[in-house]
Amino acid sequence: MTVLEIRVLGPFEVLSGGTPVPLDGRPREVLALLAAEAGRPVRTETILRRLDFASKGNLQSSVSRLRRALPGEVVRTVPHGYALTADVDAVRFAALVTRSRTAEDPDSLLAEALALWRGEPYPDFGFLAAERNRLAALHGEAVERRNEARLAAGQGAELVADLEELALLHPTREKLWGQLMRALYRSGRAAEAAQAFHRARAALLEEGLEPGPELARIQRDVLAQDSRLTQSDTCPYKGLARFEKDDAPYFHGRTKLVAKLVANLSRAPLVAVVGPSGSGKSSTVRAGLLPRLAEEALPGSRHWQQVVLTPATTPDLASVLPEGRAIIFVDQFEEVFTTLTAERRQTFLDTLVNCPHKVVLALRADYYGDCAGHRELARLVVDAQVLVGPMTPDELAEIIEAPAGQVGLTLQDGLAQALLADVRGQPGALPLLSTALLDLWEHRDGRLLTLAAFQRSGGARGAIERMAERAYTALSEAERQIARSVFLRLADGGERFVRRRVSTGELADPDVRSVLDQLLDRRLLITDHDTVEVAHEALLTEWPRLRGWLEADADGRALRRHLSPAAKDWADRGRDPAELYRGARLSGALDWAADHHDLLTAVEREFLDASAAEAERESRTRSTRRLRAMAVSLVAVVIIATMGWTQKTASDEARLVADAERLIAQAVTDPDPARGGLLAVQAVALYPTQLAQRDLLSLLFANPRLLRGTAALPDLVGAATLSGDGERLAIATELGRIQVYDIATLAPVGPPIDAGPTMIRRISLDRDGHRLITMNRPGTPVRIWDVRTAAPRDLRSRAGHVPDTAVFVAGDAIAAVVGEHVEIWDERSERALPNSETNSGLITSGDLAHLAVTTVSGRTRVIDLDGRLLGDLPTAAVETQALNRDGTALLTAAIDQIIIWDVATGEPEGPVRYGTDITWASWSAGDARLVSGDGQGRVRLWDAATRQLLQDFPAAGRVALAELAEGGRTLVSVTLDGVILSWDLTGERGFGAPVRIGGGAEARIDGFRTAWTPDPVYARDGQVWTVGLTPGSPERALYPYKGEDGVVAGAGGGKIAVTTTEDVQVLGGLTRKIFNPLAALSDDGRRLAITTQPTDTTADRPEVEIVDTDADATLATVALPARASVLAYAPDGGVLLAGLVNGTVAVLDAAGRTVRPPLQVAKGESKVSAIAFGRDGLVAFGTDDGQLSLWTSDTWAARRVLTRTRPGPYRSIAISPDNRFVASSQEDGRIALHEQATGLLIGTTPGPYDNTSRFLTFRGSALLSVSSDRSVHRWDLDLESARRRVCAVAGRDLDPAEWDSFLRGYPYQRQCA
Repeated sequence: MTVLEIRVLGPFEVLSGGTPVPLDGRPREVLALLAAEAGRPVRTETILRRLDFASKGNLQSSVSRLRRALPGEVVRTVPHGYALTADVDAVRFAALVTRSRTAEDPDSLLAEALALWRGEPYPDFGFLAAERNRLAALHGEAVERRNEARLAAGQGAELVADLEELALLHPTREKLWGQLMRALYRSGRAAEAAQAFHRARAALLEEGLEPGPELARIQRDVLAQDSRLTQSDTCPYKGLARFEKDDAPYFHGRTKLVAKLVANLSRAPLVAVVGPSGSGKSSTVRAGLLPRLAEEALPGSRHWQQVVLTPATTPDLASVLPEGRAIIFVDQFEEVFTTLTAERRQTFLDTLVNCPHKVVLALRADYYGDCAGHRELARLVVDAQVLVGPMTPDELAEIIEAPAGQVGLTLQDGLAQALLADVRGQPGALPLLSTALLDLWEHRDGRLLTLAAFQRSGGARGAIERMAERAYTALSEAERQIARSVFLRLADGGERFVRRRVSTGELADPDVRSVLDQLLDRRLLITDHDTVEVAHEALLTEWPRLRGWLEADADGRALRRHLSPAAKDWADRGRDPAELYRGARLSGALDWAADHHDLLTAVEREFLDASAAEAERESRTRSTRRLRAMAVSLVAVVIIATMGWTQKTASDEARLVADAERLIAQAVTDPDPARGGLLAVQAVALYPTQLAQRDLLSLLFANPRLLRGTAALPDLVGAATLSGDGERLAIATELGRIQVYDIATLAPVGPPIDAGPTMIRRISLDRDGHRLITMNRPGTPVRIWDVRTAAPRDLRSRAGHVPDTAVFVAGDAIAAVVGEHVEIWDERSERALPNSETNSGLITSGDLAHLAVTTVSGRTRVIDLDGRLLGDLPTAAVETQALNRDGTALLTAAIDQIIIWDVATGEPEGPVRYGTDITWASWSAGDARLVSGDGQGRVRLWDAATRQLLQDFPAAGRVALAELAEGGRTLVSVTLDGVILSWDLTGERGFGAPVRIGGGAEARIDGFRTAWTPDPVYARDGQVWTVGLTPGSPERALYPYKGEDGVVAGAGGGKIAVTTTEDVQVLGGLTRKIFNPLAALSDDGRRLAITTQPTDTTADRPEVEIVDTDADATLATVALPARASVLAYAPDGGVLLAGLVNGTVAVLDAAGRTVRPPLQVAKGESKVSAIAFGRDGLVAFGTDDGQLSLWTSDTWAARRVLTRTRPGPYRSIAISPDNRFVASSQEDGRIALHEQATGLLIGTTPGPYDNTSRFLTFRGSALLSVSSDRSVHRWDLDLESARRRVCAVAGRDLDPAEWDSFLRGYPYQRQCA
């Protein structure tokens, strides 16, 4: 929706979407008067009187003209008058000045307010003189307070020109004259400062006044050359707090880094500033880059709007993107991965990568790898990233000395050198140094920062702890308890603590606010008007007391992570009982709160009290609820019955619920997705809570391509390899135990091989996986094994040569390193290869016909099996190498990047930057993709040509191997502890796999639609077709139709309706000629609704025609409020819904009569794109802005808005027969599944189905869809199917050790046997 912008602080301007709106005469005066009232209703009598209208009719005529000129309904009629909905700059100006009076940092607010001022307000409207004077007074206040702050910061010469102009405009404002005198004196212009006093006195005498005592005192100080005029109490050091834009004068040491940022920003749409915590990323952008841009560092950049945000406070990025050119700075970008839900994260990142403005991200280095999960973000980050490394000694010296000189401070000799020596080589040196400098300033001797104060304090290394402890010990005992609760609320994380930003509303208690103010004053915390956070993450690690609190509060952080937003939502939504805690979540929260009452806010305490009271009220129906919950799944009841847990008391039930929800929480966070599925199945078997059932399905949607998994091995993996044909996998543990597996089933092949007791350093399988070579430590025999019998023999040539390293190559031969050369052994010959001098480094290409050998000098030579030299590459100091299929490219990996080398030219291409330690890298069989694994437990596929991330999979731990197997159809990974996972790469296996494969891209139908009868029917090539839902079902032609671009509009009662470009046909019956039609057929086939598509511009007015299909007669023609975008009959045919392009839905009965005013189902004017009906009057609406909402047809009231997945129109919506699930597909072809009762997202489908139209239905508990290539997919959503799927993937049950770890106290039960 276009926002109307009205500028009154200067020439009166009206803008709609940035375009001026011409207004004159009476309408312009009416708009100015409404704008002056700041959106408040203005009575008709007031407008008549102040604008001297002759009559109400004249006023109404002016309002009508005004409305025609303005977009939307910005001028609203209200009881007894009118009101304006618009963005008025004077309203924002006044609000900013008012907020600045109580803000901790008013300077930024005042600067923002003054930037809005363009001149005299309302210059053309005499009837607004009072408002003009009020705004002028606010402007004067803002100017004086801003200048005072800048003077306090030590500025002088920079202010003179502005103050001279202001003194001329306001000659009787003594404060401005005093500020001008001080600025002149600081600029070395003492004589002009004294003359300014006489100019001020002359101006005041004209009004019969003498200068006041304050101005006279400044004159005396000027004449006496008092040093107070040059001194400032401003501290130029920030301690743990970051530098802001207004701190730019004191920001030093990063000139080169800022220049690099400007250079990258000039060529790239997005620049990532990456560095460890404490490296100064935020300060560099806020106080370095943004001020430079405001000074025209890039062409036009001084006019760019500057938007600064963090993901936690602004999860809806699209809502803050301005019109016109802008620079968007996303600070603390890692919050995208730590605080946003998966759905919000996806929406945020999609908006970010499509942002029309320049973007800068500040990202902690340890979250760099997480960017790889979003393909386009990864590409942008790789293209333009600036690493923030440690500062040089010269840069550190600059941040010590330059700010001191600016405010008249002197550093004692030797102090700077002592500071530098104390932080040299320290991790996080910058926050340590900055805190030490703040400490020195607080203990300064006049204007001198002393070496003695530095030595007394104990140096820089403990500066953070000392500062925090001083602030803490200065509090009373009661205040210390409050401070502890505040700090615990301001941190999050598990193994790595991170800052958490908290709304000031959470800390509104007066006692808490008092402590908060003290912590803000001591700079341990910082505030951004509406939020509070820890000044720096270094505080979380460098203050032992706080670190101890955090380590002891792991359970509290986990609980508050859900409790805080739940309590806030409950309070914001009118304290709806439906929002309260229940069951195990309530029990756990009450147990924790009993011992931690002081760590809860007032709202959280009220929320828990209300939850407990509601639980008590509901206890009378506990047994009924229990039976209902247990009846959700007959299978779960049977399982519970077999385990003997159905006859439990109420306390036993509470324990079951708590343990089930604990188990499901462990399931969704388990790094091994196969084991996580087993835990989820056990959680549902233990007690089928709604949460457990939902999260079990969520796990399946989260890893739909997971095919198989195995348990960890007893020992760590020492080596792993695939057979040449990619059908078998061999894993060797460090103790020499080896097992070969079939990739398709992950079942063992042959008996275990014991190649110990020494550690295996390398293994090699032949092409078909029947023979295995093992290499132990140097000096021990290399052996070759028969995989089927586990029988070994020492490997040696016929000439008696003993290899150090040996691998299988093409032609069933062996390449062996003998001495310092490579030999090829086959049945016919044994020959040494030229150009093969090596230090035992030997790898093969994908076709096994090329070798890469590592020389003693660290270079890599690529040769064929005849020894011909193909390339000689300078690849020293790499940890991993891999040859592509034909030996033309070599991949090397070292630490955090992958480089691809052209073998023929010896030139590197790439790199693929990774952001975390790479433990494995290889080529796919067809060379189109790279495979990498890392120490964080992720396996990634990359496009070898573009270096773009294609797919990302969890590997359950540190990756020891990751390869494409079975001809590229399967990805297999092995972790250091021996967990094997296999993943489908075809989209034809796994959860939601197609039960029928369609015709492929060549047979794709654009504009495809389908109906269900009950099998899907669709139109193409002049025929209506149907296809069964079982594998191999053929397509069958049903009826012919005439015309082009046929689309099925509905099926029912034995009839099928088809629309073409020129008509609507009910096959075997009527035809109605209408250009570009939109139609719907009732389920009984007796009613047909017809209108035109919203793209048709030939119709004068929107209307819908209702036709009796039996009699071929028009029953009604109904005018609609706007063009229809979708039509749908209720299942009983009694209601026709018309979704409209303005975001509303018209509700008509069977005869075409309007039942009620249109439903407003979209937030703005997004068109309604899909409608679905459920049981008991449930209706779902999808709109083009991505909103999906549920309504009830008995009252036509909104029930809830479902968790948003992503923007874009809906193609299809379906509600399950039991109303439990809502499935939807959007324009990108992906399907989302929501839980209807809570509105929560269960999961979304991945590719390779992207960009295919999908049309959905439920068949019992199964979700079915048809794609535009006519393939049919099926998701079985019942719990028994989910259990079977999990068991098929895991191929096992939890073992006794896992059971004891997760389910101690319960008898061991198998779920997958």
